[in-house]
Amino acid sequence: MSEEVAGYEVYEGEVIYEDDYLEVRVIDKPGAGGACHEYVIQCRPTDAEVYDEYSTQAGEEPFKADRTVLGSISFQNGPIRENGVNGLTNEALLAIVEHRLNCFQAGPYPSHYNAAALAGVEFSKTVLHDRTADRKARGVEGESKA
Repeated sequence: MSEEVAGYEVYEGEVIYEDDYLEVRVIDKPGAGGACHEYVIQCRPTDAEVYDEYSTQAGEEPFKADRTVLGSISFQNGPIRENGVNGLTNEALLAIVEHRLNCFQAGPYPSHYNAAALAGVEFSKTVLHDRTADRKARGVEGESKA
């Protein structure tokens, strides 16, 4: 589901997030459970000059944003008991976000924005944990059953 344009992979699919520099695309169709599984994160093309993390100095050549693929995410596709482990879970991705927010809060610039986002992530993890515990208690965790 991609084509090459100017030497970069351009993925087709719905853009589900974009900002000035990034876009996230879902590149597969929903599976049996109703959710998609494959996502690509890439730079958005722009004519704006983008400075790197070292704050490129005036007179040096800043880079232009292109369609560089920065990463991809593959979520678990189908129940583990039926398909084996083949991707990330929502909980794993939330753990990464939680870790980053905790690191920001422990760093030199903690903020109420980070704290609020962290509370939302922690709540989401708790609810997903409760869902898994309920499914285990009913004997349907890892299976194609509600």
